[in-house]
Amino acid sequence: MAPQVTVLTTTFRDWDFLLKQREALEAQSLQDFEWVVVDNFAGQRGFVLQAPFPIKVVQSRGGQPPWKAEALAKNSGILHADGELVFLLNDYVLPSPKVLERHYSLFKEYGPKVIISGLLQSGDGNTTRRDRKPEFMIGDGVGEVSRERLNSNQYTEFWAGRNDSAPLEALLAVNGFDESVDGGKGGIDLIVALRMSNFGCRHIIDLLEPCYEY
Repeated sequence: MAPQVTVLTTTFRDWDFLLKQREALEAQSLQDFEWVVVDNFAGQRGFVLQAPFPIKVVQSRGGQPPWKAEALAKNSGILHADGELVFLLNDYVLPSPKVLERHYSLFKEYGPKVIISGLLQSGDGNTTRRDRKPEFMIGDGVGEVSRERLNSNQYTEFWAGRNDSAPLEALLAVNGFDESVDGGKGGIDLIVALRMSNFGCRHIIDLLEPCYEY
């Protein structure tokens, strides 16, 4: 049976930090998920991730380091995803215990065509690292960004890889991340968000459950 959520992580900073991520995932209130780790150096490490939930460690299709081919790495992960909802978790980010449950519940309430963005805070929890300001509120701690704003040049709170999720169906429908613009800061995230918006996805902002950036 397919899991509710696929957590997708691409690595290129610090492999050992995945141990902290694994601990944070083990503490999640929602446990019906799999973890797909795209790691180009898996064959060179004498280390295997083990956890009470399914883990898939795969290599990017292009064999290039993800910081040079991030779109390619994320697309490689999407090809191995089985969850209804894909939650992007950059390798330097730790989720609070209810993040996956929150994203999945919002997906079920406002979906199935929906992309979700959450708060990002500093590791000490005191500094907001991401300005997520919805245009209007639609529920308890839930806002929304209009399609017009998503398509505007002033839009900066775009869906990205840090406390963000989207239905696997939507990601596959738009052919994943655009590999032709790889290397541009934020470019691959914004373009795939625009494509999913044109596919009919609403952009939901969650103001309750943060992730922590280290």
